[in-house]
Amino acid sequence: ASFGDDAETISQQILNHNKFHSSIQRSLEKMSHARAAQLRDLQNIIEEISRAIIWVNDREEEELVFDWGDKNIDNYIPRKQESYSKLMSDLEEKEKELNKLKAKVDIILKNQHPASDKIEAYMDTLQTQWSWLLQITKCIHIHLKENAAYSQFFKEANETYTRLQKDHESIRKKFICDKNTPLENLTEMLKNLEKEKEKIMESKRQVQTLVSKSKNIVCLKPRNPEEKSSGPVIVKALCDFKQDQKGIMKGNEGILKDNSQRSKWHVTGPGGLEMLIPSVCLLIPPPNPLSISLANKNEQYYEAIMSIWSQLYINIKSLISWQYCMKDIQYINSLTLSMLSRMRPEEYRNIIKNLELHYQEFMRNSLGSEMFSDEDKRKMEMQYVGAQTHYDQLVIQLPSYSKTLFMISIHVMFDFTVIFSLFFSSQGFVCVSRLTALQALLQNLLQAEDIIKVHEARLTEKETSSLDLKEVEKYLMTLKTMKAELEQKKGVLKAMESELSKAVHWNSQIDKSFHQCDVDLSRYSELTGQMTDRWRRIVAQIDSRVWDLEKQEKQLNHYKQTNSIMNKWIQETRQRQDTLQITKFNSLDKNYVVNEQALYSEIKGKKEKVDDVVKDADTCAASIKDYELQLASYSAGLETLLNIPIKRTMLQSPATELRQEAAELQSRYIELLTRSSDYYRFLGEMMKNMEELKTSMIVQRSDANYREIVQERDSLLVKLKLSQQDKDKQQRSEEELRRIKLSLETEIKQKQRLQDEIDKITKDFKYWKSQYELKEGQIRQSEADRDKVHRDKASLQSEIQRLTAELRSLEERYKSRLQSSDKEMSELIMKKEALERELKLLQQRPVPCCRCTQTSQSVSDSSYQKLTVKGLRGEVSLTELVDSNLLDQTDLDKVNRGQLTGKEIEDRLRSYLGGSDCIAGIYDEANDRVLPFYQAMKDGLLRRGTTLELLEAQAASGFIIDPVNNVCMTVDEAWRRALVGKEFKDKLLSAEKAVTGYKDPATGKIISLFQAIEKEIIEKGHGIRLLEAQIASGGIIDPKGSHRIDVEVAYRKGYFDREMNEILTYEGDDTKGFFDPNTHENLTYLQLKKRCINDPKTGLILLPLKDKKKPKQMTSQKNTLRKRRVVIVDPDTGKEMTVREAYHRELIDYDTFLELSEQECEWEEITIETSDGSKRLLIVDRKTGTQYDIQESLDRGVIDRQTLDKYRAGTLTLHEFAGLITSKSSGSELSICTSSPEDVATCSSPTQIAPSSPTIRKRFASVSITLSPPTDIFDDQSPVGAIFDTETLEKITIPEAQRRGIVDNITAQRLLEAQVCTGGIVNPATGQRLSLKDAVQQSIIDEDMSVKLKPAQKAYAGFEDVKTKRKLSAAEAIKEKWLPYEAGQRFLEFQYLTGGLIEPETGRRVSIEEAIRRGWLDGKGAQKLQDTRNYIKNLTCPKTKLKISYKDAMDNCMVEENNGMKMLQATSMSSKGISSPYNVSSGTNSRTGSRAGSRTGSRSGSRRGSVDYTSSVTYSYMSS
Repeated sequence: ASFGDDAETISQQILNHNKFHSSIQRSLEKMSHARAAQLRDLQNIIEEISRAIIWVNDREEEELVFDWGDKNIDNYIPRKQESYSKLMSDLEEKEKELNKLKAKVDIILKNQHPASDKIEAYMDTLQTQWSWLLQITKCIHIHLKENAAYSQFFKEANETYTRLQKDHESIRKKFICDKNTPLENLTEMLKNLEKEKEKIMESKRQVQTLVSKSKNIVCLKPRNPEEKSSGPVIVKALCDFKQDQKGIMKGNEGILKDNSQRSKWHVTGPGGLEMLIPSVCLLIPPPNPLSISLANKNEQYYEAIMSIWSQLYINIKSLISWQYCMKDIQYINSLTLSMLSRMRPEEYRNIIKNLELHYQEFMRNSLGSEMFSDEDKRKMEMQYVGAQTHYDQLVIQLPSYSKTLFMISIHVMFDFTVIFSLFFSSQGFVCVSRLTALQALLQNLLQAEDIIKVHEARLTEKETSSLDLKEVEKYLMTLKTMKAELEQKKGVLKAMESELSKAVHWNSQIDKSFHQCDVDLSRYSELTGQMTDRWRRIVAQIDSRVWDLEKQEKQLNHYKQTNSIMNKWIQETRQRQDTLQITKFNSLDKNYVVNEQALYSEIKGKKEKVDDVVKDADTCAASIKDYELQLASYSAGLETLLNIPIKRTMLQSPATELRQEAAELQSRYIELLTRSSDYYRFLGEMMKNMEELKTSMIVQRSDANYREIVQERDSLLVKLKLSQQDKDKQQRSEEELRRIKLSLETEIKQKQRLQDEIDKITKDFKYWKSQYELKEGQIRQSEADRDKVHRDKASLQSEIQRLTAELRSLEERYKSRLQSSDKEMSELIMKKEALERELKLLQQRPVPCCRCTQTSQSVSDSSYQKLTVKGLRGEVSLTELVDSNLLDQTDLDKVNRGQLTGKEIEDRLRSYLGGSDCIAGIYDEANDRVLPFYQAMKDGLLRRGTTLELLEAQAASGFIIDPVNNVCMTVDEAWRRALVGKEFKDKLLSAEKAVTGYKDPATGKIISLFQAIEKEIIEKGHGIRLLEAQIASGGIIDPKGSHRIDVEVAYRKGYFDREMNEILTYEGDDTKGFFDPNTHENLTYLQLKKRCINDPKTGLILLPLKDKKKPKQMTSQKNTLRKRRVVIVDPDTGKEMTVREAYHRELIDYDTFLELSEQECEWEEITIETSDGSKRLLIVDRKTGTQYDIQESLDRGVIDRQTLDKYRAGTLTLHEFAGLITSKSSGSELSICTSSPEDVATCSSPTQIAPSSPTIRKRFASVSITLSPPTDIFDDQSPVGAIFDTETLEKITIPEAQRRGIVDNITAQRLLEAQVCTGGIVNPATGQRLSLKDAVQQSIIDEDMSVKLKPAQKAYAGFEDVKTKRKLSAAEAIKEKWLPYEAGQRFLEFQYLTGGLIEPETGRRVSIEEAIRRGWLDGKGAQKLQDTRNYIKNLTCPKTKLKISYKDAMDNCMVEENNGMKMLQATSMSSKGISSPYNVSSGTNSRTGSRAGSRTGSRSGSRRGSVDYTSSVTYSYMSS
């Protein structure tokens, strides 16, 4: 602007300029500050990125220089594994830091920092280096795996070689023998040798494993540059690597050129491109010649040892056979005719047969034996032939020797007959003729018998056929010769029959009165028939054997030919295969591959022929087996006919040998086929590699040609430059060259630019792809979280509604209680005022006899405190006894005057100061003896639980009692004297604290049993039972005073309150905590005492056990059964519903719900017979188990006689009669509601009518049990948490139910698996989910069960992937084969039924659809999970004992209302009348110790009576 003309204008311009100058200064200052902030941000972010890059580079350098060779491999592998784990942990931490850094960079870039390009460049560098480091970690993982396998292989191989050396040395030294070794030593040596073979065979498996592993061992020695290889070394890339437009992909192979640098190797990659690649990225793949040679060495050594063993085995077997054979030869050579004649034929035939067998065995075993030369065998054969010859001579001479003896006897008889005929000349000729015919018959019989026995013996010599065709043919000729001999000697048979006819004829001519020389011709006729029959059987047997052997000969001949051909072909083919494999080749030879392919095809084509040979072998073997069966049948028939045992010596059937031979042929063929196939595949891969190498060589040649062409072109250009002849042409050429060069440079630059753009686009694509995947994952997570929030919201709304309703009911309930409390308080105040007035009146009375001053009174009190008497556990002062109303002031005065001594006080207060009036022991009626409780349990007379109850009652009453010796003692003394067992000691010491006192954990003071119950130091029901025992045995024990006190005094001293007093005076079923072993009834301790007897010797109280052998009576009477159900109709829909459904739909209020529930019942009248023989009439509500004794109700005035008569006459129905009793009783104990007409459901709190049982009154506000709730009422996303014992009405753990025998082992394990794989073991007492370790510590399960449940815990926590360290779900573990399919499918079903599959890392439930998207399940698996009706029924219902699925178990559960815990009903007997298929000991003693005291806290309150909730309507009671 122009300057002003006057001073005023100029002043204004100066003012304006000053303002403009100030604004410029402020702008510049602002820009400067912004610039400085940007520079600081840039400096900070660049430094942070640089530090990250330096850290990554340091880690990279550490790994690149590591030597993965075989030096010190055993030492560096464990160290490297540890450092690798640390590196992965560091990477995880670093990744978190880099993510934070990435977030910072994103914010800076989003704010458009001026140096964004530099920041991006630094981040790109960091990302590249980070990705490269992650690639290196993958390579390290592979190296660790392969090198560990390398180290382990060579370690095992060397150990195996050492063990083989020891085996070799052991065999060589231990088994030394020769011909002088005794037979017993040889036999023992043979046994030991066979045992030694078993040890050697153990090495066989290891050797074979090493041979298999050796093919997969990597090469480590070539990694050392000092190792020189004779051929090219193939390397394999473990990850992708790029360098200057060159690259090698993961899995590609190359040739190692130079590895002198440790970190980088010079490699010729695919396409012949040479590059430097980090050595950590490369692996020298199998095969490893060292591992293969070492494995083969072990295999050859093993085969050599087995060869030595076989030779020793042959040597020892041959020596044993030689010893047996020599014994037989010596014995035969000692035989004489006289000795032979005294033997039966079968005896001396067995002698020669044994010799033949032993000689044959010797000939077989001596083949290949080093103990016998050919000369030894010839000598043995000569000795064998000599013994045979001697035997044959004796056998040949034996008949004539026997006949001579026989003829002498015949001649004597003939001479006698001739002399006799002189006296009877008329019949003499006939007698002589008969005798002559008989003599000829006997001679023919003997001759025929000799022939038959010889042929029978020859037929029984063979027990099988032979695989030698010559032997078969030889035996065929023998059989045919035997048949021909029989045909020739057939005349003997005919002569025998002819002579028999003559003898019969002459015998018929003799006069009947002439019987002085009678002959039994029927016996000779029978002998003749037997001989004829045996002759024919021999002929038939020979014909059958000839036919079978001729057929076998043809089959065997065919098999031998085909087997020989195949064996020869396999041998030749193996030699051809060996020749091909031995041949070395350095260049690509297609003929070599073609030959191997042709050989492989030929081998493959022979499979059918090998199968035919195997079939032929099976045919021959079957024929031989049939032949052996025929021979055995003939021998067995001969044994039966002649009653002579025939020795069988066949050791092994030729059929077995034949099958083994065929199997060996088949295995040799399979081995050849496998070997050829592997080698052919290897050649194919090698050919492929060589083709690739050939391609790279062509490229090299092309490059060389190109270089030559360029050189030639340059030389031409030089010549053109030198030439001056055609300058225009030269200039044009130069211009053309410049143009070409320029275009080439332009193309190169354009190509480089395009490549840069492609790289940038690729990088951007990867980045945005990762961002997209991240966002998609976040979206999925958000959707899942939103669904979860919706579900939680709905669940919370329903919970709020339920809690609101309960709150309203609680408010009303506590209002009524408050009113009653206020009323009681006002009554107490009135009583207190009345007592105060009465006390004032008493104080106003004069005391004329008081002479003691205050000083003397205090002295007297101190003397009383010093004077003590002996109490239960210590000394008790007299003032304490006065304070407990056991002594009064007059007694103290007497003591002061000496009129009353401490001994007299102890005698008078014995029941308070000394022993107890409890049940001391058992009286066994059957054996008339007195027993302590523990001894009775060991003798099987008492159950474990009953024993513990009675011993606890003794301990809580003062002492454990020895009823035999009448001695009282503490628990420790009783344990030392074996009156109680170790398993009971801790529980009895706990019960003994009812006498000595409990220690208050808060104050450390001694408190009473009731105070311990109130402070929950002891379980209430257990404590009530102990208090009851104290009262019944003499009074409550004051632990501080060490003596008993009356109930009223205990109540006054605050040892229990009004409610406990009501419980102790109440005689309802829920306080009957003791068990009568005779009647199986639940009784109070006082009731049980009334059934006891007194020991006449000691005066102790004894519980009699009835003699079970006496006849028992069983009375069962079913009178009537009446049910009443309340049905509510919805006025809007007209739909009928139960009382509970109406309450939950808010159609009725809580008081109406209770009132209507009480009106539902199932009344039944039954008659029972008690142990004393009296009969009682009861009415029972089968829904609740409540019982009312009609006579007792009549005695108590609940009903009158007129009402009972009306019921008897039928004027009153059972419902009306029961209603009268219940309305006049103290109220119903249980208010029951159910969703099904046959099953019991719920315990709820009372309305205005107070229940008769104080225990029930205490628990009504919290206990609620319901059967299989509707899905809109209870949360069904939880597994079965506990078992409800319907016999004792107890909620118990699943292992406790298993111990009681009401749940079988398999079902218990399945139920626990369902808990563990969905979150943990359920503690039924607290509802808390526990790990296996915590559950074992809390004694909910034992160690054995914990081991079985570990797979289920992994199904919840996840299976760790050894590669990625990621936790896999159960579904993924099944796919990876880390979890067996059957167990895994079971776990998936459990998870799906309880809300969905579980994600291990988060514990979040995953729907089926999401599981499919994640790849956990396929369509088929998802459909199988959703089809719950077809789940496998792998559980046994503890109530019905029928097979059910876990879905059925969940549907059949009862649900506890206060926490929604599912409880499965169980009983020892099936509701269908079926015993459990798993619980074998389900009888009387199967649940010993499971009912009372076995587990404190296992039941709520005291024991309840047994109630059957099924549809059965008959009750049976047993009494003696």
